[in-house]
Amino acid sequence: MVSFFVTVVIFHEGNFSIKPLCFTTTEPVGRVILTASSRDLVEFSSVRLSCSVSSGSSVSFFWLNGSSEVTASDRVQLTDGNANLTIVNVTRYDRGPYKCDAFNALSNGSSDPLLLSISFGPENTLLTKSPSQENYLEGSNIRLSCSAVSNPAALFYWLLNGSLLSDTGPEFRLINKNITDFSDSGRYICEATNNITRRTVTAAHYLTVTLSSQDLVEFSSVRLSCSVSSGSSVSFLWLNSSSEVTASDRVQLTDGNANLTIVSVTRYDRGPYKCDAFNALSHGSSDPLLLSISFGPENTLLAKSPSQENYLEGSNIRLSCSAVSNPAALFYWLLNGSLLSDTGPEFRLINVQMSQSGNYSCQAFNNQTMIIQTSQPSFISVLKNITVYAVTPSTKQPVEGNSVNLTCDAAGSIFIRKWKKNGADLALTDNMKLHDEGRVLCFQPLNKTDNGTYSCMISNPLSSVEAEYIMIVNYGPENVQITGPSQITLNETLTLTCSADSTPSATYIWKLNETETLSVSAVFKKNITDFSDSGRYICEATNNITRRTVTAAHYLTVTLSSQGTSMSIADISDIFPSKLRVTVLVLVFVFCKKK
Repeated sequence: MVSFFVTVVIFHEGNFSIKPLCFTTTEPVGRVILTASSRDLVEFSSVRLSCSVSSGSSVSFFWLNGSSEVTASDRVQLTDGNANLTIVNVTRYDRGPYKCDAFNALSNGSSDPLLLSISFGPENTLLTKSPSQENYLEGSNIRLSCSAVSNPAALFYWLLNGSLLSDTGPEFRLINKNITDFSDSGRYICEATNNITRRTVTAAHYLTVTLSSQDLVEFSSVRLSCSVSSGSSVSFLWLNSSSEVTASDRVQLTDGNANLTIVSVTRYDRGPYKCDAFNALSHGSSDPLLLSISFGPENTLLAKSPSQENYLEGSNIRLSCSAVSNPAALFYWLLNGSLLSDTGPEFRLINVQMSQSGNYSCQAFNNQTMIIQTSQPSFISVLKNITVYAVTPSTKQPVEGNSVNLTCDAAGSIFIRKWKKNGADLALTDNMKLHDEGRVLCFQPLNKTDNGTYSCMISNPLSSVEAEYIMIVNYGPENVQITGPSQITLNETLTLTCSADSTPSATYIWKLNETETLSVSAVFKKNITDFSDSGRYICEATNNITRRTVTAAHYLTVTLSSQGTSMSIADISDIFPSKLRVTVLVLVFVFCKKK
């Protein structure tokens, strides 16, 4: 903006005066410059973009994200005449490109586009194994792969049973390992780390490698061999308890029945097994052999006592976990998926608090099969009793036509609020609205028909209370009316009554001909002694709460009575000239007295 100052000299009738004048011009928009508080961001941080021009005046600013206009929202703030754009809780989808348009009445310009780099993750970390199975034979080749959603790409580390391995990267291989001591069996963990967000997440799998042994894992294979210390032309017969073992899809008899191989051993294949050897001369039997077959866990169940979903604060709750497993499973406890320090088949919550609400589950782990099974989660909701409850008005004196809020509040765990009026469910009218999940009942505007007893039923699954408020709507005055005679004779008593619809009751002031204050009650009484008592009687009704005043007028004529003929002072005034009025009035009065 450029300003010019001009001095003007004005001559008038031999005198002169000097007046300065200022002229302002608009300067075109120069180069548009877009800067950011930071271009390298971490998701859920904040950033401020600023737009400026190298020159120009009366400049307005307009923001674009790609081809879409940027407008203010709960996460987006536009300040300083739209020159600054602030994004709160940046997400990965806020990367842009952003562009700022600047313009005034003469010209416009655009900044270069600006692209934000937003780091996020890792998340959705997945660990897969190939081939995908629970148990592997000694000498197998196994490949573990890890993936995660992350920007920049995550770094991957590997752990076995909690100990960091030397291998890094998204893939880990076990090639023909010698695992007779089961050192490579266990819980493999993939740890994904983002070195910008500083976040680390993990995923895990259990691997079990088995070998031929009396100690077996279910669905592995075993080979039993029978031999004799001496003898020739020997034949072999296998017994499982007292039943003969014959070949089938899972049972193989080889080498003249000397070897018995059972494929995919089940828990029911434990024996005892016995081998009978015989030839034409003699026979003999081996000692019985009993297999130890590990299986499970399976059918992992969580039970809670007492069995319910909602509990009051201070309650005692017992959780128990069971599973079918050999050997007996080890039990671990989780809350909302996070491992707790407690172990064992029973978990107790003593004097439970609201902060302990959540989904509880138990994990059963068999350290021979290396299988882990998690129960279905059981939700425990810990609630506070509802106390200290009330319905509170936004004003102590509700007035018709104003806005009034009734707020239903209580201490404790609130699930439901239900409003009633005069004992019946509240039917919302055009002037009523509920806000804040039923917490606030708003009247816009308040009507006199909104009078009544309002109650708010506050409840949760374990307790309920009802708070009441008696709404007295202050309104009026309205329908102001005066009752009484419109004509009266001298020496009679005048009684005028003023009434009005009003809450609270109105106060009344009486005036005659708008000047003289006569009385301050609803009923006005006066002994009529003079024709000057004729005129316009005004009742002024006032509501001290609504601050409203309404008036009504009543016209009264004072008359004389003579042999059934009445004449008012007004009638006399019309008949006689003004100079004779006093005399005529006196004569009439004397005449009446004589009668």
